[in-house]
Amino acid sequence: MAGSGMLTGGRAIHHLKHMVENPNNAVIFVGFQAEGTLGRRIVDGSEKVYILGGWYDVNLKVYTINGFSSHAGRDDLIYDEFKIPT
Repeated sequence: MAGSGMLTGGRAIHHLKHMVENPNNAVIFVGFQAEGTLGRRIVDGSEKVYILGGWYDVNLKVYTINGFSSHAGRDDLIYDEFKIPT
């Protein structure tokens, strides 16, 4: 799944709608989930979520990977011991 990282819009919501109730599926959140977003409700362990006009049971596995930033560029994310700070 790709797209809106906090599940606030885009194709990610449509994908989630079709996979959220199946315990054989998993979703991995990479990065921060703002309060009030669908992504945050899932990460916080909501048992039911409202997606595109309907309520769905959250049965899929939920994983998070922290330490990534959606605001950092390539050069900010790559460690270079010889890089001179600007």
